[in-house]
Amino acid sequence: MNDGVAVVLFVVALAWAQSHGVHQNYSELFLMMMRIVFGGVIINSFVSLFAILISFRTDEHVIEAALTTIAAYGAFLLAEHFQVSRVLATVSAGLMIGNFGLLKETGSSFLSKKGHEFIHGLWEFAAFIANSIVFLLIGVDVASTPFTQFSLLLLSKIVMIVFLRG
Repeated sequence: MNDGVAVVLFVVALAWAQSHGVHQNYSELFLMMMRIVFGGVIINSFVSLFAILISFRTDEHVIEAALTTIAAYGAFLLAEHFQVSRVLATVSAGLMIGNFGLLKETGSSFLSKKGHEFIHGLWEFAAFIANSIVFLLIGVDVASTPFTQFSLLLLSKIVMIVFLRG
């Protein structure tokens, strides 16, 4: 959610900066921010509810997993089409499906027992791959940083800060 809030605030700040001296009052900015935030959440509600209703019609674990993927990506695409927060739509779709399906006990969930286990493993693996790619990209970026242009004193301070925070 922190990333979603940061994206929304960035979009609002960008719209304000691109107004080129045209005075926007704070109520216009507030309404734009509310449209972006709540538009994403409303889109998520429809997409997730649709996926949940369809999943009641099947006990196939692969179809249930496909529905969770379609809900997440579908929420993103619809939010992009309506120019609302794509991140908040996707995250809230995951939260809604997770709370009504994955985090509930198998008997009270809309997912089958096999679907519950399969989807949990699928998204755990997807999170692992995403985290691995992010850290690899950070490593590539840091490896290309020319540390020779920094003084030894500055590098020592950076190392100490990292050790103290860790």
